Amino acid sequence: MHKTLKILLLSIIMSSGFFGVYAGNPNKTYYIKYILDSNGYAISSETELTVTPTRIYIVRNGENKYWDCEYRGQTFDEPKSGKRVYFHNFYLTNKNVYISISDYKLVKHNNVFYYRIVFAGQTQLAL
Repeated sequence: MHKTLKILLLSIIMSSGFFGVYAGNPNKTYYIKYILDSNGYAISSETELTVTPTRIYIVRNGENKYWDCEYRGQTFDEPKSGKRVYFHNFYLTNKNVYISISDYKLVKHNNVFYYRIVFAGQTQLAL
């Protein structure tokens, strides 16, 4: 019984550490290719988005911007019963805005799969 409890506690601690790995060093760069308008039409975009544990950087038209952020963990949607889609969530502290980034490429457009990024409610498709 004691051994089982220790194993259970160790499993919980290790899984907590796993989620912290993304927040501790994500440093992932996405290349936004399309922004969906309010009618669902894809508008071409050439934007580079880099996510770090404390900042989000954007490069567009030769212009650089960044915002301080906090990693807020994972959430999931369940579009089909038993099929979960995970998102990493960031909060832009100066803008009071959330960004959610899909864990994998899940949106297909023109026969190419893209990451889904939701920035302040607007969907963007990125490689």
